[in-house]
Amino acid sequence: MNTNPLVSVVIPTFRRKEGVKRAIESALNQSYPSIEVVVVDDNEDDDYSLFIKQICASCASHRLRLYKRRQNGGGARARNSGILRARGEFVAFLDDDDVMLPDKIEKQINLLQQQGADVCSCDMLERFVTDGVLSPVKREKLIKGTIGQDEYFIAKNAAYTSMFLIRRTALIAVHGFSNTRKYQDKILMLKLYIKGFSIVAVDETLVVMTSHMGERITSKRTDLQSELAKCRYYDLAARRVSADAVYNIGILTASIRSRVLSQQGKYLASLALNMKTLFRVRSSCHWRIVAKAFKRNLLLYHSAI
Repeated sequence: MNTNPLVSVVIPTFRRKEGVKRAIESALNQSYPSIEVVVVDDNEDDDYSLFIKQICASCASHRLRLYKRRQNGGGARARNSGILRARGEFVAFLDDDDVMLPDKIEKQINLLQQQGADVCSCDMLERFVTDGVLSPVKREKLIKGTIGQDEYFIAKNAAYTSMFLIRRTALIAVHGFSNTRKYQDKILMLKLYIKGFSIVAVDETLVVMTSHMGERITSKRTDLQSELAKCRYYDLAARRVSADAVYNIGILTASIRSRVLSQQGKYLASLALNMKTLFRVRSSCHWRIVAKAFKRNLLLYHSAI
């Protein structure tokens, strides 16, 4: 067994200038010796792409590779691009304004090798920033990555991409991140759990996440497709656990479904309004596109509910 298997750290970046270099350097400066860093440029704006190229050049490391996507695809597609280009046996993820503590990879690799596991999480410190400085109202919060019992992991465990270190073959087996607007990281962990991959966690804070108050990329509003996808994977995960766990998870999924139901009326009303508008457009092409989308979303809704 290779005692120092190569670890690929995938850093997707989109419209970020502040903190990108700090994130890259925190990955390059790990105490673990066998590291490569794959920066995935998901920008369409040439100015941002040029900035990222200059940042990578300034790091002057043969262990750093930059991959430029042809078009913006969002977080899931950017991370999946990184997985496909990773050369490591294990893959870690780091958001472009987060920071790994120097011994993160070393401690996670050690635990993975000791336990013979496939996935390792850790605790994370979330810092809240307003206009580049710590928020005076809400400064920081500790997020636990503890695994615990099956039902606890499924229902309660926090899942943020910067916490993870995952065997690359496991990521390939579950087809990487699902392309939903929300819950990409949570759904990934559920997919790994459903497939039977073993998951462990280092009970220490090994990464710092920056949350920008008032500038969140992902909307807090309920997204129907994301909620339904998460609900479906909760149901699949429940098949792996005990009757008590199924009951606990059932309460959780019932809560999710109630949110979905409350959104369904608004969502279908919005679709209907769009379709009514397109009645006035004498273009069969436009009509077919909308009809197909309407049918797909109805099927998605009924399959999950």
